[in-house]
Amino acid sequence: MTVGPTIDQKSPSGAIIAPDLNKHDPLGTCPPHLKPRYEAMAARAKKGHADPAARLKCLECCAWQSGEVAICHIVECALWARNMKGRGKG
Repeated sequence: MTVGPTIDQKSPSGAIIAPDLNKHDPLGTCPPHLKPRYEAMAARAKKGHADPAARLKCLECCAWQSGEVAICHIVECALWARNMKGRGKG
């Protein structure tokens, strides 16, 4: 189930619709005991910074396990190259 428009949806005029970052909670699936660790990163993501937003998405994908993000092998993911930058890709 999608909440709000996704990045690839288009308006009737054909313009790409971006999600409303003010309504999205980047820590929505984060376990309560880990939220304090990522609150500053989420605040930066909500201001439109791409790097913390990408990192939070990777954390969410890896069940909030930062060690799993570091060893991610899903090279088909659009965020993989961004997060593996400088880590001896593949």
